[in-house]
Amino acid sequence: MVTDMPILLLAAGQSARMRGRDKLMERVEGRPLIRRQADIARAATSGPVIVAL
Repeated sequence: MVTDMPILLLAAGQSARMRGRDKLMERVEGRPLIRRQADIARAATSGPVIVAL
């Protein structure tokens, strides 16, 4: 179901448990994690998708 509700992706943090790797750039299903989540959010709403870094 697509709505016009805004979606806020909370993507801040130090990646402390990732041993120096940037968790947002880790590839999931062939895409960086942050891109994958943004694509999913964009498919779920016609409203804005905001990423808080």
